[in-house]
Amino acid sequence: MAKLNCLILFVLLFLSSFSVSSAQIHPQSQNLIWSDSFEIDRMRFEIQGFSKSGDINEDDMTIVILQDSKSVKVPVSLDFYDLVRPSSNLKSLTEKMPIFKIGPSEILIFLFPNCRPLFNKVTLVVYDFNQQKIIDVKENIGDLKDDSFVFISDGSNKYKIRLIREHLDSVPSDGPEVSIEDWMIIEYSKNKIQSHWK
Repeated sequence: MAKLNCLILFVLLFLSSFSVSSAQIHPQSQNLIWSDSFEIDRMRFEIQGFSKSGDINEDDMTIVILQDSKSVKVPVSLDFYDLVRPSSNLKSLTEKMPIFKIGPSEILIFLFPNCRPLFNKVTLVVYDFNQQKIIDVKENIGDLKDDSFVFISDGSNKYKIRLIREHLDSVPSDGPEVSIEDWMIIEYSKNKIQSHWK
């Protein structure tokens, strides 16, 4: 009987540790809002957006990167993160969101805080999949005019994105025609994201 009790205790402890491990991989799986997956060099990744309340209107989403058995929380502000597809001369690694390989082990992830009724903003994240950690984050670099955007690489570590540069406050209109776009330059150097107007 003593051996049986020990065996039962061992099984319970094993199941308990498995549950904790699963919770670390999927921290809020009951409130998963969206997810997308991709592969690099036979390594599988998944990007997930969770809402703490389960209601995206509460602007309480967190973003998590899953790689193998490790979960990495992206250090961005709580918000409602929308999915926006780009027009680009680079191929995104995923189907739903713009993620681009920009170095030997670095990927550039675009996140879009939904600032309804205003324009979506753009946040940039660089993740190193060899180190399995976030290298840099640059939040709210500018506003998108439409539900899609243009992102172009010039073949080096410089990229261009069309964002709103100016609002014509003197024009009596609240339509998109008074929001003027321009090219913003994005560079990644020495583990830092830099952005400036062309």
